[in-house]
Amino acid sequence: MVVTTSPLVKTYTLQEFWELPEPPDGSKLELIKGVLYMTPPPDYPHNQNAADLHDQLGEALKKCGYRGQIFFPRTAIWIDDDTYLEPDLIYLSDELKAQMDPHHWTRADIVVEIMSSSQNWDPSGCSVFLTVRSSLLLPAYAFLWLQSIASSMTYPSGSAT
Repeated sequence: MVVTTSPLVKTYTLQEFWELPEPPDGSKLELIKGVLYMTPPPDYPHNQNAADLHDQLGEALKKCGYRGQIFFPRTAIWIDDDTYLEPDLIYLSDELKAQMDPHHWTRADIVVEIMSSSQNWDPSGCSVFLTVRSSLLLPAYAFLWLQSIASSMTYPSGSAT
């Protein structure tokens, strides 16, 4: 699939992206198919939900016997020469980590992105987007942590809850 943008939208190479100055307000910059995206700094509910998810995901993975690590931002995944992402949490199994260059991660077993209400996306609080690599099969109870984090969280249709 070829992704194109309007000729009015400036696109960046990965090198140009890395040369950009850090935003003074702590906003996060990500590059998706050459297009620059900036999100505001996380707020308290976002940070609390990320911390809770980290703890409960770690417990679920340990119960399942998986070996690996959970990483917080600024851990990056860059897929190609024009996509650089910093998800809120990623889990890398030891097996997958051994397959990649330690200085260039291109994928993860689990990727979590928390959309905060400060991003004017969800007025009810935070929403969690979860992507799980198909070869990492967790029992159903391992996903219950998503449902018990905070009553203010919502889940988009089609998400793994």
